[in-house]
Amino acid sequence: MAVKFQIKGTTEELELQRGTTIPQKDDIVFLKLKGEQEEKLYTVYSVQHIIDMSGIYHQSKTVITLESVKNKKGAV
Repeated sequence: MAVKFQIKGTTEELELQRGTTIPQKDDIVFLKLKGEQEEKLYTVYSVQHIIDMSGIYHQSKTVITLESVKNKKGAV
């Protein structure tokens, strides 16, 4: 089963490597996206399990939607 991150407000999906620990609702995720200098802080907004049973082979994927967390000045 494929597991993908999707940042809230975008349509791009980022695929996770197999064997990676899958975050749950309200977990905090640090991501450093390609081409960016710093890590950004995200929280898990939703977890969707999508199963397509219309073909001969059933396909499924999990889409984890992330919401950006704004850092406040002075916050750790």
